[in-house]
Amino acid sequence: MAKKRKKEEKKEAFKKPEFDEIEFMQKEISNTKVAMLTIMFALPIAVVSYFVTIGGLPAAGFLIGVGSIFLLKYVYEFFNVETENFGMKEKLGNGAMFFFTWLAVWVLILNMPFGDLTNPTISDVKMLGCPDDPIIEMKGDTQHTCTIDASSNDFTIEARVTDNSDVKSVTIHITSPGDETQSMTESSDHEYRYTKMLSPNDNLVFYIVAEDINGHKETSEDYTFSVLLA
Repeated sequence: MAKKRKKEEKKEAFKKPEFDEIEFMQKEISNTKVAMLTIMFALPIAVVSYFVTIGGLPAAGFLIGVGSIFLLKYVYEFFNVETENFGMKEKLGNGAMFFFTWLAVWVLILNMPFGDLTNPTISDVKMLGCPDDPIIEMKGDTQHTCTIDASSNDFTIEARVTDNSDVKSVTIHITSPGDETQSMTESSDHEYRYTKMLSPNDNLVFYIVAEDINGHKETSEDYTFSVLLA
């Protein structure tokens, strides 16, 4: 009997906590408001960071986004959202939600098709036409030479030019012999060429300039190519 009475007392002592449906719904509505406000606040801040970045201050654009996290509290207060019961977990979660939303939008609008901040890329510069070495990989810090047994020979300068938008023009600037600027012709996808006749003892010095449709320019290093008589 004593054991049975103890079991009954334990059953009576345990009471299932009451579920407050109203409080639960209020909390869910409040959390939804907070999430929406956090995301909506991140959008204009991303736009501000964008304009600051294209103005030449990318570090300031980043700091604006990070610093705006500390303004979330005042945004919630302005829209009468209760934040007194927010613990550290909620605060960190809301801050992370704002940061990653702002960062994603900021990076998105900085890139095509919304924006273009990068210069074209000039790579794989080659000299074609040398009898002994048909393809010479050009390097700016190297004196390249070619030996020919004729009075002159056609040499083709080839370069790969890419951009995140569209390339407007690619020009070759020859500083020796003479001083001239010529357009390079696109021979295939992203490959541009220019052909010039060179004679023995000619010392060709040149660089390449690429410009995209948004006015961004990139200038290559100087390349040197000498022709010798066999």
